[in-house]
Amino acid sequence: VSKFYKYILPPKEDAYLVNENDKFGIIDHRGNELVKPTFAFLTPESEGLFCAIKEGESKFGYIDRQGNYVIRPKYDMATSFTNGYARVCLNDNWGIINKEDKAIVNIKWDGIAVNLNPNKEYVWVKKDNQWNCLKIADNTLSFTTNFADVEGFDTNGYSIVQDKKGLYGCVNTAGEIIIPTGLETYGDATACRDFIVDTYKKPFTMTDVYRYNIYSKDLRNSYKLTDSLDSSVWDY
Repeated sequence: VSKFYKYILPPKEDAYLVNENDKFGIIDHRGNELVKPTFAFLTPESEGLFCAIKEGESKFGYIDRQGNYVIRPKYDMATSFTNGYARVCLNDNWGIINKEDKAIVNIKWDGIAVNLNPNKEYVWVKKDNQWNCLKIADNTLSFTTNFADVEGFDTNGYSIVQDKKGLYGCVNTAGEIIIPTGLETYGDATACRDFIVDTYKKPFTMTDVYRYNIYSKDLRNSYKLTDSLDSSVWDY
Protein backbone atom coordinates (compact mmCIF):
# COMPACT_ATOMS: atom_id res chain seq x y z
CA VAL A 1 0.00 0.00 0.00
CA SER A 2 1.67 3.20 -1.17
CA LYS A 3 -0.66 5.56 0.68
CA PHE A 4 -1.38 6.10 4.37
CA TYR A 5 -5.02 5.59 5.43
CA LYS A 6 -6.66 6.08 8.80
CA TYR A 7 -7.43 2.37 8.75
CA ILE A 8 -7.96 -0.56 6.38
CA LEU A 9 -10.75 -3.05 6.98
CA PRO A 10 -10.23 -6.78 6.36
CA PRO A 11 -11.78 -7.91 3.08
CA LYS A 12 -14.87 -10.10 2.88
CA GLU A 13 -13.84 -10.98 -0.66
CA ASP A 14 -10.57 -9.62 -2.15
CA ALA A 15 -11.17 -5.87 -2.07
CA TYR A 16 -10.30 -3.75 0.97
CA LEU A 17 -12.23 -0.85 2.45
CA VAL A 18 -10.03 2.07 3.46
CA ASN A 19 -10.75 5.22 5.44
CA GLU A 20 -9.22 8.64 4.89
CA ASN A 21 -10.55 11.77 6.57
CA ASP A 22 -13.54 9.75 7.79
CA LYS A 23 -14.52 8.81 4.23
CA PHE A 24 -14.45 5.34 2.72
CA GLY A 25 -12.89 4.06 -0.48
CA ILE A 26 -11.75 0.76 -2.00
CA ILE A 27 -8.31 -0.67 -2.81
CA ASP A 28 -7.31 -4.03 -4.32
CA HIS A 29 -4.92 -6.57 -2.78
CA ARG A 30 -1.95 -4.77 -4.34
CA GLY A 31 -2.89 -1.47 -2.74
CA ASN A 32 -4.16 0.09 -5.97
CA GLU A 33 -6.91 2.60 -5.29
CA LEU A 34 -10.07 1.45 -7.07
CA VAL A 35 -12.44 4.01 -5.57
CA LYS A 36 -11.26 7.20 -3.89
CA PRO A 37 -12.44 7.74 -0.30
CA THR A 38 -15.59 9.74 -1.03
CA PHE A 39 -18.26 7.63 0.65
CA ALA A 40 -19.78 8.26 4.08
CA PHE A 41 -20.62 4.55 4.43
CA LEU A 42 -19.49 1.34 2.74
CA THR A 43 -19.95 -2.32 3.61
CA PRO A 44 -17.37 -4.94 2.61
CA GLU A 45 -17.81 -6.35 -0.87
CA SER A 46 -20.40 -9.12 -1.09
CA GLU A 47 -21.15 -10.89 -4.35
CA GLY A 48 -19.45 -8.12 -6.31
CA LEU A 49 -21.36 -5.21 -4.75
CA PHE A 50 -20.81 -2.74 -1.92
CA CYS A 51 -23.70 -1.22 0.01
CA ALA A 52 -22.93 2.51 -0.01
CA ILE A 53 -23.91 6.04 1.01
CA LYS A 54 -22.23 8.88 -0.85
CA GLU A 55 -20.74 11.72 1.21
CA GLY A 56 -23.40 14.40 1.71
CA GLU A 57 -26.28 12.02 0.93
CA SER A 58 -28.48 9.86 3.15
CA LYS A 59 -29.82 7.06 0.96
CA PHE A 60 -28.35 3.58 0.52
CA GLY A 61 -27.46 2.16 -2.88
CA TYR A 62 -25.06 -0.44 -4.28
CA ILE A 63 -21.82 0.21 -6.18
CA ASP A 64 -19.33 -1.96 -8.06
CA ARG A 65 -15.53 -1.90 -7.72
CA GLN A 66 -15.28 1.11 -9.99
CA GLY A 67 -17.56 3.12 -7.73
CA ASN A 68 -20.43 3.09 -10.23
CA TYR A 69 -23.94 2.70 -8.88
CA VAL A 70 -25.46 -0.61 -9.96
CA ILE A 71 -28.53 0.11 -7.83
CA ARG A 72 -29.15 3.83 -7.40
CA PRO A 73 -29.30 5.27 -3.86
CA LYS A 74 -32.93 5.33 -2.75
CA TYR A 75 -33.24 3.10 0.33
CA ASP A 76 -33.43 4.26 3.95
CA MET A 77 -31.66 1.09 5.15
CA ALA A 78 -30.02 -1.77 3.27
CA THR A 79 -27.92 -4.89 3.86
CA SER A 80 -25.26 -6.69 1.85
CA PHE A 81 -26.26 -9.25 -0.77
CA THR A 82 -26.30 -12.92 0.22
CA ASN A 83 -27.14 -15.60 -2.34
CA GLY A 84 -28.37 -12.89 -4.70
CA TYR A 85 -30.76 -11.23 -2.24
CA ALA A 86 -30.56 -8.17 0.04
CA ARG A 87 -32.94 -6.78 2.67
CA VAL A 88 -33.91 -3.14 2.13
CA CYS A 89 -36.10 -0.58 3.89
CA LEU A 90 -38.06 2.23 2.25
CA ASN A 91 -40.41 4.53 4.17
CA ASP A 92 -40.24 2.22 7.22
CA ASN A 93 -41.24 -0.80 5.11
CA TRP A 94 -38.93 -3.78 4.58
CA GLY A 95 -38.58 -6.10 1.61
CA ILE A 96 -36.04 -8.13 -0.33
CA ILE A 97 -34.50 -7.21 -3.69
CA ASN A 98 -32.29 -9.00 -6.20
CA LYS A 99 -29.29 -7.54 -8.03
CA GLU A 100 -31.55 -6.09 -10.72
CA ASP A 101 -33.30 -4.08 -7.97
CA LYS A 102 -36.47 -6.11 -8.41
CA ALA A 103 -38.53 -6.65 -5.25
CA ILE A 104 -38.50 -10.40 -4.64
CA VAL A 105 -40.41 -9.83 -1.39
CA ASN A 106 -42.71 -6.82 -1.61
CA ILE A 107 -41.45 -3.81 0.35
CA LYS A 108 -44.36 -3.55 2.79
CA TRP A 109 -43.35 -5.36 5.99
CA ASP A 110 -42.45 -4.10 9.47
CA GLY A 111 -39.47 -6.44 9.56
CA ILE A 112 -37.76 -9.40 7.89
CA ALA A 113 -35.84 -12.04 9.84
CA VAL A 114 -32.12 -12.36 9.24
CA ASN A 115 -31.12 -15.50 7.34
CA LEU A 116 -27.75 -16.77 8.51
CA ASN A 117 -27.97 -19.81 6.23
CA PRO A 118 -30.54 -18.60 3.72
CA ASN A 119 -33.46 -20.58 2.41
CA LYS A 120 -34.44 -18.97 -0.91
CA GLU A 121 -38.01 -20.29 -0.93
CA TYR A 122 -39.40 -19.04 2.38
CA VAL A 123 -38.76 -16.05 4.64
CA TRP A 124 -40.14 -14.68 7.90
CA VAL A 125 -41.90 -11.32 7.57
CA LYS A 126 -43.34 -9.24 10.40
CA LYS A 127 -46.55 -7.22 10.40
CA ASP A 128 -48.37 -5.69 13.37
CA ASN A 129 -45.96 -7.42 15.78
CA GLN A 130 -46.70 -10.87 14.31
CA TRP A 131 -44.23 -13.10 12.47
CA ASN A 132 -45.52 -14.77 9.30
CA CYS A 133 -43.94 -17.33 6.98
CA LEU A 134 -43.98 -16.03 3.41
CA LYS A 135 -43.47 -18.07 0.23
CA ILE A 136 -41.11 -15.99 -1.91
CA ALA A 137 -42.22 -17.34 -5.31
CA ASP A 138 -45.70 -15.77 -5.15
CA ASN A 139 -45.44 -13.51 -2.06
CA THR A 140 -48.21 -15.39 -0.26
CA LEU A 141 -48.32 -16.25 3.44
CA SER A 142 -47.78 -19.91 4.26
CA PHE A 143 -48.76 -19.57 7.93
CA THR A 144 -48.79 -17.10 10.83
CA THR A 145 -47.45 -17.51 14.36
CA ASN A 146 -47.41 -15.99 17.84
CA PHE A 147 -43.67 -16.33 18.37
CA ALA A 148 -41.80 -13.48 20.03
CA ASP A 149 -38.76 -13.91 17.79
CA VAL A 150 -37.61 -16.06 14.88
CA GLU A 151 -34.46 -16.85 12.91
CA GLY A 152 -34.51 -17.13 9.12
CA PHE A 153 -35.18 -20.56 7.63
CA ASP A 154 -32.05 -22.56 6.83
CA THR A 155 -31.42 -24.71 3.76
CA ASN A 156 -33.17 -27.65 5.47
CA GLY A 157 -36.28 -25.52 5.90
CA TYR A 158 -35.86 -25.25 9.68
CA SER A 159 -36.12 -22.11 11.81
CA ILE A 160 -35.17 -21.56 15.45
CA VAL A 161 -38.01 -19.72 17.21
CA GLN A 162 -38.57 -18.18 20.64
CA ASP A 163 -41.90 -18.02 22.45
CA LYS A 164 -43.13 -15.20 24.65
CA LYS A 165 -41.77 -16.93 27.75
CA GLY A 166 -38.26 -16.76 26.28
CA LEU A 167 -38.04 -20.50 25.54
CA TYR A 168 -36.66 -21.84 22.26
CA GLY A 169 -37.86 -24.41 19.74
CA CYS A 170 -37.86 -25.09 16.01
CA VAL A 171 -40.41 -25.17 13.17
CA ASN A 172 -40.24 -25.96 9.47
CA THR A 173 -41.58 -24.08 6.43
CA ALA A 174 -44.89 -25.97 6.65
CA GLY A 175 -45.46 -24.66 10.17
CA GLU A 176 -44.86 -28.08 11.72
CA ILE A 177 -43.27 -28.20 15.17
CA ILE A 178 -39.84 -29.81 14.92
CA ILE A 179 -38.88 -28.97 18.51
CA PRO A 180 -41.53 -27.72 20.96
CA THR A 181 -40.60 -24.45 22.65
CA GLY A 182 -39.14 -25.53 25.97
CA LEU A 183 -35.38 -25.18 25.57
CA GLU A 184 -33.62 -22.63 27.76
CA THR A 185 -31.05 -21.22 25.32
CA TYR A 186 -30.52 -20.60 21.62
CA GLY A 187 -27.50 -22.91 21.78
CA ASP A 188 -29.68 -25.72 23.14
CA ALA A 189 -32.10 -25.24 20.24
CA THR A 190 -29.39 -25.33 17.57
CA ALA A 191 -27.79 -28.39 19.18
CA CYS A 192 -31.12 -30.25 19.18
CA ARG A 193 -31.89 -29.18 15.61
CA ASP A 194 -28.48 -30.41 14.42
CA PHE A 195 -29.03 -33.71 16.27
CA ILE A 196 -32.36 -34.14 14.49
CA VAL A 197 -30.84 -33.36 11.08
CA ASP A 198 -27.73 -35.52 11.51
CA THR A 199 -28.93 -38.44 13.63
CA TYR A 200 -32.45 -38.52 15.06
CA LYS A 201 -34.27 -37.90 11.76
CA LYS A 202 -37.63 -37.12 13.38
CA PRO A 203 -39.20 -34.27 15.37
CA PHE A 204 -38.77 -33.98 19.12
CA THR A 205 -41.72 -34.50 21.44
CA MET A 206 -42.11 -32.42 24.59
CA THR A 207 -40.74 -35.42 26.50
CA ASP A 208 -37.60 -35.28 24.38
CA VAL A 209 -37.24 -31.61 25.31
CA TYR A 210 -37.64 -32.42 29.03
CA ARG A 211 -35.04 -35.15 28.77
CA TYR A 212 -32.58 -32.85 27.01
CA ASN A 213 -33.05 -30.15 29.65
CA ILE A 214 -32.17 -32.68 32.35
CA TYR A 215 -29.39 -34.65 30.69
CA SER A 216 -27.58 -31.63 29.27
CA LYS A 217 -27.29 -29.75 32.55
CA ASP A 218 -24.30 -30.67 34.71
CA LEU A 219 -25.99 -29.34 37.85
CA ARG A 220 -28.94 -31.67 37.45
CA ASN A 221 -26.64 -34.67 37.00
CA SER A 222 -24.52 -33.91 40.05
CA TYR A 223 -26.83 -35.17 42.80
CA LYS A 224 -26.79 -38.53 44.50
CA LEU A 225 -29.97 -40.57 44.85
CA THR A 226 -29.96 -39.83 48.57
CA ASP A 227 -29.66 -36.05 48.16
CA SER A 228 -32.54 -33.73 48.94
CA LEU A 229 -33.39 -31.61 45.91
CA ASP A 230 -35.21 -28.33 45.61
CA SER A 231 -38.34 -28.71 43.48
CA SER A 232 -37.12 -26.00 41.08
CA VAL A 233 -34.41 -28.37 39.81
CA TRP A 234 -36.90 -30.80 38.27
CA ASP A 235 -38.56 -30.45 34.89
CA TYR A 236 -41.10 -33.22 35.55
